[in-house]
Amino acid sequence: MDQFTSLISTIVRLAMRSLSLLALLLFSVVIHTTVSTPPPATVPNRTQPYLQPARSPRAIELLGPDGGKRTLKSFAEEYLTEYNGHLLTNDHLWHIERINDNEIALKSRNGLYIKHGWFDWGKTAVAANEWEMLTPVKNDDGSWSFKSRWNKWMSAEYTERGVHFITFESEKKRSEYWWLEPWY
Repeated sequence: MDQFTSLISTIVRLAMRSLSLLALLLFSVVIHTTVSTPPPATVPNRTQPYLQPARSPRAIELLGPDGGKRTLKSFAEEYLTEYNGHLLTNDHLWHIERINDNEIALKSRNGLYIKHGWFDWGKTAVAANEWEMLTPVKNDDGSWSFKSRWNKWMSAEYTERGVHFITFESEKKRSEYWWLEPWY
């Protein structure tokens, strides 16, 4: 970059004396900026499953042969369920969608994603953006934990009237361990 800057300053000094050199200066600046500018990165539609095969053994283990169709059982032996006010539904069935080599999103069977919401509450979202991206971590006992981009762990610790609610906690304890089971 220093050579280019010194070349430009030399050409500018000469261009002050000649109009044709000024045209050459403008042409070289345009050529340099168009050649050195990388093309814009394309962002795939994150609401669709990642189409490339998983590269890491952990990702293969997490997604499994059925493409990530899982139930998530908490430390309290209860299944993660999308609450929608109905009884006797299949709202405990989840799709694990691979976003990139390190992150996933948890999508309910009804099409909503788990989101790290304000004040560390678990919320739902219709698309997988950065608030919905989680890094899966395999625990020593075979369970999985999920860490948000804000370094908080998806947890089933908070209970109200016998119901566990999703929160995101700073420490990874027993309530942040999830056992993945395939759909049957």
